[in-house]
Amino acid sequence: ERQYDADWTIALRKALDGAGYSAVQIVAADDGGWGICDSLTANPDFGAAVSIIGSHYPITDPGSKPAPAACHALGKPLWTSEGWNLGVVADWGGAANLAWTINTNYVASNMTAMVIWTVIF
Repeated sequence: ERQYDADWTIALRKALDGAGYSAVQIVAADDGGWGICDSLTANPDFGAAVSIIGSHYPITDPGSKPAPAACHALGKPLWTSEGWNLGVVADWGGAANLAWTINTNYVASNMTAMVIWTVIF
C-alpha cells in the first residue's frame, strides 16, 4: 500500500472512461485516516475522479476518529476499505466483533460498506 496519487487517479479515471468503463467507481484512499477528504476538496479533478471515500480501520484503530465534516460535505459514500479486529476470529466472538465494527462504523460515520479479511482462518 502506498500514499494516494491524485494525478495517477485522475489519469486512471480518464483511461477507464475512454475504454468504456465509466460505470467503474474508484474508491480512494486505501489507507488510514481521512486526509484524502481535504485533497478531494482542494483538487476538483481529483474529487471528480473518486466516487467513494475509503479508510482503513476508521473506528477500530487506536486514536482513530469518525469521519470529519469535510468528508461528509463531499457527498460521497464513505466505506471502510479494510477493517475490523483480526485478533478476534473463527468463533462467535469474531462474529460479535464484526457486527460491532459494522454497526459502529455506520453509527459514527454513516459508512455504508466494509471490506474485511475472512472471519475464519
